[in-house]
Parts: sequence; structure tokens; C-alpha cells
Amino acid sequence: MATRSVWMGAAALLLGLPIGGCQQFLPRDDTPILPPQLANLPDPGPSAQRRDAQGFPMLGAYPATATAQVSDEEVAATQARYRNAGARRQGANAAAYQRNVAELQAIAAQQQARGAALAAEPAADGADASSRAQ
Repeated sequence: MATRSVWMGAAALLLGLPIGGCQQFLPRDDTPILPPQLANLPDPGPSAQRRDAQGFPMLGAYPATATAQVSDEEVAATQARYRNAGARRQGANAAAYQRNVAELQAIAAQQQARGAALAAEPAADGADASSRAQ
């Protein structure tokens, strides 16, 4: 029975030491601490949430209007810039696609012919054609 109480005391001491060691890392007063990852974030700006007389946010009291994001002039300029973007895009029709495919097939045929010509010529230095391709 005595050994059991000694073991229980030792276990309590061993469990209490790591927890007690963390106290030095906690703040001495109740001031909140921001982790460094959150402290470097930019300020989100003012909120449009309505507040009561004491300055506390009113739950469920959503703003009556949206916050202005961009001016009407900026919207008009952006719409004018992108108005004909679809028409200006090149290669949108089937004829242009077929022309690109035919051009790429011709290049592939030229490369195959060059490869066959290189494989057919004898090796001057005694090496085979496969080592020259590397």
C-alpha cells in the first residue's frame, strides 16, 4: 500500500511538472496576445455593422446599403475596355484551327524526315546513330 502511494505521488509530480513549466510562457496579466502570423495581417478597414449607443455591434442589424466599391466612371471604363474582347480574339473560328493543325502536321513531317535522314547516314566516328540523338 505504501509503494502504491509513492508511485501515485511520483506520477502526480511527473504530470504536474510539464504543466507547471508552461506558466512562464503565459502572460502575467490578462492582456491579449496576437500570434506573429496574425499581427502582420493588414487592417481589414472599417466595418459597416450598425452599432448601439454604447458602441457595441447590434446582432442581426445588417447595413441598409452596400459600401461603395468603385465609381461609375471606373465601371464604364472597364466595360469599354472589355466590350469587344471576344471579337478581337484570334483563332476563334474553325478555319484558323484547321490552318494551325495543318502547319503543325507539316512541321512534324519535316522533323520525321530529318530524323530518318540522320539515322540513315553512316556514323563517321564509329558511334551508332542512337548515341548521336542523345
